[in-house]
Amino acid sequence: RLLDEVFKKMNMDVILEPKPWARVMRLAKRGKWGVGGIYKNSERMKIFDYSKPIYQEELLLFVKKSSAVKFSSLKDLKGKVLALMRGWSYGTDFDQEKKKKSFRVIETSNGVQSFTLLLKGRVDGVVMDSVSAKMILEKNKWVTKVEEKATPVARNAAYIAFHKSTKKNDLIKRFNKALEEIKKEGSYNKII
Repeated sequence: RLLDEVFKKMNMDVILEPKPWARVMRLAKRGKWGVGGIYKNSERMKIFDYSKPIYQEELLLFVKKSSAVKFSSLKDLKGKVLALMRGWSYGTDFDQEKKKKSFRVIETSNGVQSFTLLLKGRVDGVVMDSVSAKMILEKNKWVTKVEEKATPVARNAAYIAFHKSTKKNDLIKRFNKALEEIKKEGSYNKII
């Protein structure tokens, strides 16, 4: 809805399609399409041009209500098994800990799969942005079975981005301007 509002403000027709993240990234890295909701990391900054931040996401740890898992820093995840979305970056610090294998990862293609693994006891936790997770938990009536840890695993700004080869800097400038305008008008906060 947010991207739709910004592009509408730009008087620009675009096709916005939700796709599996791994496919989005594979094709975006080839310049096939733009990406909405992408985080910056050092690898991606080499190949993508970014808008200004469109949203500040909080990634939280979700555990079963009966779980004894405590969380106040990434160190607390050592030795745990986590369900993560295939192809996602969770921010530089988290991604580095993942690469060091500080915790074990089971990758899923969607949030419902992640929470199903949690409720079946196959993982210790799910790391996901708070808005998406809460929607999944409410829709599936799992709210009473899962608890979120208050300390964020990460806070990441989300952007739109295009492969540098597509030369979309002018579009990005227009997008940034329209984003600022909807913030001033108040429609941004209503959408969020």
